[in-house]
Amino acid sequence: MYYFIPAPWLSILLLRLIQMFPSPSEDDALTRARLVESIEDILNRSQDPSKSKKVQHSNAKNAVLFEAIKVIIHLESESQLQVRACNILGSFLGVKETNLRYLAMEHLGYLAVLGFSHDPVKKHQSTVISSLKTERDVSVRKRAVDLLYAMCDHSNAEVVVKELLDYLKTKADYTIREELVLKIAILAEKFAPDSEWYVNTMLNLIRWAGDYVSEEVWHRVIQVIINREDVQGYAAKTCFESLQASACHETMINVGAYILGEFGNLIAGDDRS
Repeated sequence: MYYFIPAPWLSILLLRLIQMFPSPSEDDALTRARLVESIEDILNRSQDPSKSKKVQHSNAKNAVLFEAIKVIIHLESESQLQVRACNILGSFLGVKETNLRYLAMEHLGYLAVLGFSHDPVKKHQSTVISSLKTERDVSVRKRAVDLLYAMCDHSNAEVVVKELLDYLKTKADYTIREELVLKIAILAEKFAPDSEWYVNTMLNLIRWAGDYVSEEVWHRVIQVIINREDVQGYAAKTCFESLQASACHETMINVGAYILGEFGNLIAGDDRS
């Protein structure tokens, strides 16, 4: 017993050992049931009132809990355990301890890619966005970015992409800006509600973060526009308007030159152009 936690080191080692083996199959229902029962017991114990105010007690309890959540992720198909894990991790997003907030976001990110727990993870979207705006620790903000990227889908893409763009303009650490630009570009293409939204999002991205937009990203923007006839005129008009700015990034000039060269004729009759 270590600060009221029974053999935490042994528990963690055994939980890690479980993850080294394939998840029990449906044919081995008894083993799977025993494993699920053990994990449920750990989750239940994690919610019990603390028996000590010592930091060693909470550290040991949380260490076992996070390892048990990794086993849940390893099992993949236990929907009830995944939902419970999401709820428990969500309760850590507002605690004072930076390490707990970091670990909670990290594990929620793992759960977000699983089918059963994607929607439960999305319930914490507003809290994660708030962390992105107010969190002082850059490593936690980085995890918030990763989590928003993982939880994004067609239902929340506009909100998530907007928040990531705002973060890119204001507080994003220079070391992650190129990665953040790539994440925004992927989400914008994958979950765009319509072609005009995609064009606006990508051109704003290029205007605001041109130094961090790789050739692969802006080449892909051009390719998408070429393959979508319904948005070519709008893209040409938007590029033309963007190039009227007093200061324009080289990447924006490259994109604008290509789009206007290919599709400028589509706006030739517009008085504003």
